[in-house]
Amino acid sequence: AHVLVGGEDGRLHLFDAESGDREWTLEASTAGFDRVLFLGEDARVATLDRRGVATVYTIQGEEVWSVDTDGDGPASVDAGVLHADRDGRRLVTWTPRGIGSVYEAATGKRLRSFGDSKLAAHPPALSADGTRVFAYLMSRDATTPGAFAAVADLDANRMLGRFQELPFVRAPGQAAFSSDGQLVALPLGDRNAVGIWAAAGGERLFTLRGHDEPVTEVRFTRDG
Repeated sequence: AHVLVGGEDGRLHLFDAESGDREWTLEASTAGFDRVLFLGEDARVATLDRRGVATVYTIQGEEVWSVDTDGDGPASVDAGVLHADRDGRRLVTWTPRGIGSVYEAATGKRLRSFGDSKLAAHPPALSADGTRVFAYLMSRDATTPGAFAAVADLDANRMLGRFQELPFVRAPGQAAFSSDGQLVALPLGDRNAVGIWAAAGGERLFTLRGHDEPVTEVRFTRDG
């Protein structure tokens, strides 16, 4: 067992979890780290730094690939997002400039991107098996507010349809897939509720209420 530690000083350490001994240290980033995680059977590790650079290493600390997910954006004081599917096959990244992407974890190949000069992406969600990704995009032009959301099938490289009856939410929370990838739950921010949609057709199924303040987080159980 190992413990992976990334800090604002840009150093990445791997420790033995039983002895506490440090196995290696990398001077891996000049911007500091937002996120670190293990992939699959812990044979590789992934990082995202404050400049939006995602990197995958072997468990021995050797770099496998590295990519600038943010297009040479400046270092951010806000945290980005880095997630993987349960097998460590695919990675999803997001930076505070509103850019989200999905990558093959083995090669660094970019499968799909969200967000551009006109649309800002909120943190995407990846299904547990890595075959589907959800994205919520919002207009960057404050004079013409608008948003849409959809699920993409990564294996088939196609969109499964836009979400229906989607309210405009300026700051939605982190969406989540059900374990079978059939449902998407989206926290509706200042509407103080959570919407549940069918992933494939985008049909809005129902709304969960009960909060008096914005909802920021939602999760499904592993059996649903």
